[in-house]
Amino acid sequence: MGRKSCQNCGTMSKELFIFKPCKTKAAFQANFKNIQFNLKNVESVLKKEEYSIEISLNDLIIAKKNHILNVFKNGKIIIKNVDNEKESKEIIKKIYKKIK
Repeated sequence: MGRKSCQNCGTMSKELFIFKPCKTKAAFQANFKNIQFNLKNVESVLKKEEYSIEISLNDLIIAKKNHILNVFKNGKIIIKNVDNEKESKEIIKKIYKKIK
């Protein structure tokens, strides 16, 4: 299934992408509906983007750069150590475009 995005601004459709602060407010979470990430591909992309892979499991990758990404096979990404929502969205969009 392909990604739906706005032709004007390039943002992801609300049908596929839900973005919210985590309950602890120390992180942001993006849920991609009806998407399963290929974590081998995700790991390869993150390495090319100069992330350090801290944990690589069948259903989760934890990677570190200036922030921490938790990428789940079921289509969820959690980003930690980012100052604000706008920056979090930009990082997640950039990574998502490369791993979709």
